[in-house]
Amino acid sequence: MQQTCPTCHGSGKEIPDPCVVCHGEGKVKKTKTLQVKIPAGIDDGMRIRSSGNGEPGVNGGPAGDLYVEIRIKPHGIFQRDGEDLHCELTIPFTTAALAERWKCLP
Repeated sequence: MQQTCPTCHGSGKEIPDPCVVCHGEGKVKKTKTLQVKIPAGIDDGMRIRSSGNGEPGVNGGPAGDLYVEIRIKPHGIFQRDGEDLHCELTIPFTTAALAERWKCLP
Protein backbone atom coordinates (compact mmCIF):
# COMPACT_ATOMS: atom_id res chain seq x y z
CA MET A 1 0.00 0.00 0.00
CA GLN A 2 1.29 3.48 -0.90
CA GLN A 3 0.43 6.73 0.81
CA THR A 4 1.76 10.28 1.04
CA CYS A 5 4.31 10.99 3.76
CA PRO A 6 2.44 12.28 6.85
CA THR A 7 5.36 14.56 7.78
CA CYS A 8 6.07 16.44 4.52
CA HIS A 9 2.76 15.70 2.73
CA GLY A 10 4.62 14.83 -0.45
CA SER A 11 6.70 18.00 -0.71
CA GLY A 12 9.99 16.26 0.14
CA LYS A 13 10.85 18.85 2.79
CA GLU A 14 10.52 18.39 6.53
CA ILE A 15 10.15 21.47 8.74
CA PRO A 16 11.86 20.68 12.05
CA ASP A 17 10.49 23.72 13.93
CA PRO A 18 7.11 24.64 12.34
CA CYS A 19 5.38 27.98 12.91
CA VAL A 20 2.85 27.91 15.75
CA VAL A 21 0.32 29.87 13.67
CA CYS A 22 0.32 27.88 10.40
CA HIS A 23 1.84 24.62 11.77
CA GLY A 24 4.26 24.51 8.85
CA GLU A 25 1.61 24.67 6.11
CA GLY A 26 2.72 28.14 4.95
CA LYS A 27 -0.82 29.56 4.92
CA VAL A 28 -3.19 30.96 7.53
CA LYS A 29 -6.98 31.20 7.44
CA LYS A 30 -8.27 34.77 7.53
CA THR A 31 -11.42 36.65 6.63
CA LYS A 32 -11.40 38.93 3.60
CA THR A 33 -14.16 41.30 2.49
CA LEU A 34 -14.68 41.59 -1.26
CA GLN A 35 -16.92 43.75 -3.40
CA VAL A 36 -18.57 41.86 -6.23
CA LYS A 37 -20.59 43.55 -8.95
CA ILE A 38 -23.95 41.84 -9.45
CA PRO A 39 -25.06 42.24 -13.08
CA ALA A 40 -28.64 43.26 -13.85
CA GLY A 41 -30.97 40.38 -14.67
CA ILE A 42 -29.04 37.72 -12.76
CA ASP A 43 -31.25 34.84 -11.63
CA ASP A 44 -31.40 32.50 -8.65
CA GLY A 45 -28.74 29.77 -8.78
CA MET A 46 -26.38 31.58 -11.18
CA ARG A 47 -22.70 31.93 -10.25
CA ILE A 48 -20.28 34.83 -10.47
CA ARG A 49 -16.53 34.13 -10.75
CA SER A 50 -13.99 36.30 -8.96
CA SER A 51 -10.54 35.49 -10.39
CA GLY A 52 -7.66 35.06 -7.97
CA ASN A 53 -9.76 35.35 -4.80
CA GLY A 54 -10.08 31.63 -4.02
CA GLU A 55 -7.95 29.26 -1.95
CA PRO A 56 -4.16 29.69 -2.18
CA GLY A 57 -2.35 27.34 -4.53
CA VAL A 58 -0.33 24.30 -3.46
CA ASN A 59 3.42 24.83 -2.82
CA GLY A 60 3.22 28.60 -3.35
CA GLY A 61 1.10 28.45 -6.49
CA PRO A 62 -1.31 31.22 -7.47
CA ALA A 63 -4.68 31.51 -5.75
CA GLY A 64 -7.68 29.92 -7.44
CA ASP A 65 -11.00 31.50 -8.35
CA LEU A 66 -13.85 32.27 -5.97
CA TYR A 67 -17.36 31.38 -7.15
CA VAL A 68 -20.28 33.28 -5.61
CA GLU A 69 -23.62 31.48 -5.96
CA ILE A 70 -26.62 33.82 -6.13
CA ARG A 71 -29.70 33.31 -3.97
CA ILE A 72 -32.54 35.79 -4.49
CA LYS A 73 -34.90 36.53 -1.62
CA PRO A 74 -38.56 37.37 -2.34
CA HIS A 75 -39.38 41.09 -2.26
CA GLY A 76 -42.35 42.64 -0.48
CA ILE A 77 -43.49 44.70 -3.49
CA PHE A 78 -41.89 43.35 -6.68
CA GLN A 79 -42.34 39.92 -8.28
CA ARG A 80 -39.95 38.55 -10.89
CA ASP A 81 -41.06 37.21 -14.25
CA GLY A 82 -37.85 36.20 -15.99
CA GLU A 83 -35.89 39.44 -16.38
CA ASP A 84 -38.98 41.60 -15.77
CA LEU A 85 -40.18 43.04 -12.47
CA HIS A 86 -43.89 43.46 -11.75
CA CYS A 87 -45.84 45.17 -8.98
CA GLU A 88 -49.47 46.08 -8.36
CA LEU A 89 -50.37 49.56 -7.15
CA THR A 90 -53.71 51.19 -6.44
CA ILE A 91 -53.92 54.61 -8.14
CA PRO A 92 -56.79 57.06 -8.67
CA PHE A 93 -58.73 56.83 -11.93
CA THR A 94 -57.68 60.35 -12.95
CA THR A 95 -54.00 59.47 -12.68
CA ALA A 96 -54.54 56.39 -14.83
CA ALA A 97 -56.52 58.38 -17.40
CA LEU A 98 -53.96 61.20 -17.64
CA ALA A 99 -51.00 58.85 -17.77
CA GLU A 100 -52.64 56.91 -20.61
CA ARG A 101 -53.28 60.21 -22.45
CA TRP A 102 -49.62 61.22 -22.16
CA LYS A 103 -48.53 57.93 -23.74
CA CYS A 104 -50.54 58.76 -26.86
CA LEU A 105 -48.95 62.19 -27.38
CA PRO A 106 -46.21 62.38 -30.05
